[in-house]
Amino acid sequence: EYISEDLRYAKEKNLKFIHWVPEDFVEVNVLRAINNKIVVEKGYAERTLVNEKISATIQFERYGFVRIERMDKNCITCIFMHE
Repeated sequence: EYISEDLRYAKEKNLKFIHWVPEDFVEVNVLRAINNKIVVEKGYAERTLVNEKISATIQFERYGFVRIERMDKNCITCIFMHE
């Protein structure tokens, strides 16, 4: 059943999103403050993200803006800034 093209509807209902990334991806952890707690949201990004610099601000499509905090061999950690 078609409901809406507006992403706000899905966010309000706390629905899950699927966003495809290429087979060559990197794991990403986003640290986000929710209700005075730090929550780690896990996901994947295109491997080209490793070309960015630490402390760079980038936009994750359909998610929001994050700042790159740390890059490890297999995972990039970011801090959520805003939608």
